[in-house]
Amino acid sequence: MFVGVEYPYLAILAVIAFTMAVSGLIYFFINTYTEALKTPILSTYAQACYTLDNKSYLEVVIKHERGLIVNLQRIEVYSDSGAVVYTPGESLADINVTMEGFDRRLGPGQVGYVKMSFPSGYFTPNKTYSGVVLFDAGNTVFTFQVVKCPFITYPYPTTLLNLGLTASTGTILALGLIKTISLKPDIQPLTRQNIFYNDTFDTTLELYDEKRDLVVSRSLNYIIGGEVYTVTWSYTPGVEFTGLAVGIGQLNTILLYNITDLGSITLVQSISANSVFNGSSSIVIGSGAIYLLNTSGVYIYDYSMGMWRLVTSACRASGRGAGIGVVGDGVVVVPGVGNNSLCVYNTTTGSTTLYLVTDGDVTEYTCLASSGYTVYVSLLSSSGPVIVAYNVSNGIVSKNATYSIRDYRLYGLTHDGSRYLYFIIPYGGDYGVVYRLDTLTGETYPLPILLWPAPVSPGDRLEYYSNSLIYARDEGTDELYLIPLEYVL
Repeated sequence: MFVGVEYPYLAILAVIAFTMAVSGLIYFFINTYTEALKTPILSTYAQACYTLDNKSYLEVVIKHERGLIVNLQRIEVYSDSGAVVYTPGESLADINVTMEGFDRRLGPGQVGYVKMSFPSGYFTPNKTYSGVVLFDAGNTVFTFQVVKCPFITYPYPTTLLNLGLTASTGTILALGLIKTISLKPDIQPLTRQNIFYNDTFDTTLELYDEKRDLVVSRSLNYIIGGEVYTVTWSYTPGVEFTGLAVGIGQLNTILLYNITDLGSITLVQSISANSVFNGSSSIVIGSGAIYLLNTSGVYIYDYSMGMWRLVTSACRASGRGAGIGVVGDGVVVVPGVGNNSLCVYNTTTGSTTLYLVTDGDVTEYTCLASSGYTVYVSLLSSSGPVIVAYNVSNGIVSKNATYSIRDYRLYGLTHDGSRYLYFIIPYGGDYGVVYRLDTLTGETYPLPILLWPAPVSPGDRLEYYSNSLIYARDEGTDELYLIPLEYVL
């Protein structure tokens, strides 16, 4: 009688075989999927425009969707003058190239920008061109059409001055009339006279100026025999000039320049702010002096003493986006993110007023500008940026107007002393467009100025002077730029 394998053993062998087959299949799919995930998925987008002087500007946006980290080998742009090949770390003779957001290495989820500016002769207007971005693992092709720049880049910003220090996030500009003429007071004993008693006690003599600011204090722990004290004044000759104060981002340094003559700018002095400009410190020039705002309060710089004097500790910075303005007889403080209010210190009466801001939120990009008894504050509302005008007089705050601004953010804010506000709005990546707002009509319109590159990080870095705008790009630069307005207004 033949004895075969029993049915249970056959079932077990079948299960084992099936399991091995399924496991192999699963391993195959997992391995295939894993290897697929390692493959870099890259995409590019390019845009280009030309200006009236026939210069061309090309921006290539490179996005790493997923996969392994890749390293940029070179970029090739095919122009009318042949192939333009750029290798990171090298320079081209007449073409300026900058890389932002990455340094050759590009990882998953990262976006890099390659910006190139060409002189005339490389491209024909309205013609379509192509290029390729080559990495150590894969490459991607892009095309672009050279169209007319939507805004004229003339007059292109010129370098106003070199700071000698790198301006980083938090840089602040302040402009105004500086008056360094001052009196240096002191309190000294004058004579002694014998009187009928001899006593010892503590006392303090204080001297205040016309703004009720303490200028000198002397503590005495005795008065014997009737000493008589007199106040002496030491006159310190000074000057008046239009000053530009630059609070250097991430440092505690203020550079004060005399810019009365834009053709002959001089550094007056370097002042220690005793606080770092990191978004919670700000400066303003008003009433002939420099005011400093930090987390301890508001200070005024005493030129004769070479030191800061506390004006008030009732108004102080509480976070990033803090700002300060001098309006009429008051100092206006925006405390910063998380505190939607205005703190007004009346320099005449010494009183403090808090005003709740309801038209928007204070952000790290909030900026201030002032003129007369009006302070303008940029805020972020639920529908976008707004600029709110507040009247400040005798410590009383009232809202004058609210101006809605398109886009999602504005950089810098300055007033020309007449009726116009100026600010910068981002356009197409890191470009910026200068806008002008008529505070009488509420009309907002762009000026034919395209900034490349433009400021992109927090800090109130725009000022108006002599029919020109002064701004700091603030992305690791050591330069201030000048934008003349005489040709565009």
